[in-house]
Amino acid sequence: MSIIRDSISNFMGGVSQQADKIIMPNQSKLLENQLLDVVEGLKKRPPSKNIARLRNTLSVHPYIHTMIKEDKAYQIILDGSSCYVYDLAGVQQTITIEEDVLPYITTSKPLEDLYAITLADYTFILNKTKQVKFKSDTYPNAYPYSALIFVKQGNYATDYKITINGTVAASITTSEVTASDIKTTTIASNLVTQLTTNLGADWTVTSQGSSIFVSIN
Repeated sequence: MSIIRDSISNFMGGVSQQADKIIMPNQSKLLENQLLDVVEGLKKRPPSKNIARLRNTLSVHPYIHTMIKEDKAYQIILDGSSCYVYDLAGVQQTITIEEDVLPYITTSKPLEDLYAITLADYTFILNKTKQVKFKSDTYPNAYPYSALIFVKQGNYATDYKITINGTVAASITTSEVTASDIKTTTIASNLVTQLTTNLGADWTVTSQGSSIFVSIN
């Protein structure tokens, strides 16, 4: 067998477990404690550094969430009974926890039951075992007897009907050839005209583009 010589410029192809005949020359079968960098090439993985001890004892596996905000980052630790916040230097931050919040995050399995997500300036914590409840606050319904109708699509030679209380209040059929007749705004406008005539003064009928609002006075 003749000697085969080749040059490999880098190993930036990463790790591949494909068969030898299809693996790329710049890929490796195994890469341990190494990092691939397009600038510095192949280098050793930097070691972990012990910055600080956050908690001395833990009776359960906590749920840990990292919150990144601009140039700051914090570690949120939920141990099933309370919430602790630390910066990246390991300094515990002062937080205020309302009394009605503690029962919600209390669990014997925080790693499995709790979940957190950070959106902009807010971090939301979810307890998967808690059933969602409505607040006691009530708001008046400004439109108790109303409907919002949206004409999603227009088509040739198609019937469009609006039925209110079991009675057809408006009905039109689009043209077979006229393109302007099948515009959703045109269909909505024609339906509004019929609704205004058929429903009378006891009803309010308005339209905005392809949307129709119907309400009884």
